[in-house]
Amino acid sequence: DFMQFIPINSRKTLIREIPYALPDERREMKAARYLNWRINREVNAEDTELINFVQEGMETSAYSSGPLAESEICLIDSAEKIRNSIPVSRLEVEPDTDEIVKINEELLENKDKKVKNIFDKNKT
Repeated sequence: DFMQFIPINSRKTLIREIPYALPDERREMKAARYLNWRINREVNAEDTELINFVQEGMETSAYSSGPLAESEICLIDSAEKIRNSIPVSRLEVEPDTDEIVKINEELLENKDKKVKNIFDKNKT
């Protein structure tokens, strides 16, 4: 099975999925594919419900960010890529909407300067 997660906006993600298999018209393979589809449909519905509950919980005053499990390798990698690309996402307090772009550009500029300084130091 192949799954692709495409962010639409900060609150919505499109999930595309498709199973791939070698051609096989045997009855038992058709049954296995049908069962795979039914199981995936049920699991996806459960996942969607869980994600909605988590999202609702994150919007309450009781929510605080916590560590990711070490086993969540792909999630950790994705989160780090987001933090590197959008450094304003590292801030503890969300800036005013009209300030986000400006602050993010400043953080990116400072990051670029730090990287340049590291390379300049290594040249000497």
